[in-house]
Amino acid sequence: MVSSAAMMVASPFILKIYRPEFGPSQAVIYVLGLRFALLGLGVGLGPIYQVLGEMKLAIVTKVVPAAIMFGAGSLLVGSFGAVGAAMAIVSAYAVGDITNAVLVPFIVRRAARRRKRQTRPSTGRE
Repeated sequence: MVSSAAMMVASPFILKIYRPEFGPSQAVIYVLGLRFALLGLGVGLGPIYQVLGEMKLAIVTKVVPAAIMFGAGSLLVGSFGAVGAAMAIVSAYAVGDITNAVLVPFIVRRAARRRKRQTRPSTGRE
């Protein structure tokens, strides 16, 4: 998060080092800075899904953002160019991060209930 803030603050100074032709890329840097600031939210969830036996959901959490990125890219790149591509990337990953944030507590509770059923002591009436 600190590096994203530094990148966004330093952007005008960095662009002075390069030729003026790179000036329009500053908008792309700002849009992608949002994604980089939130990058850590989805890290490490794949192994959690695997341990809890929820690989189908792990796949869904990757396929849905990819589909959104394709659709948003098709719509935004033609109108906004590189900034549109950056917006498509940020929006798709945001949907993936939100999906994970919603699903992980549900998956953990479901796995705990499943484990609890498996470890119940026998009543002897079977």
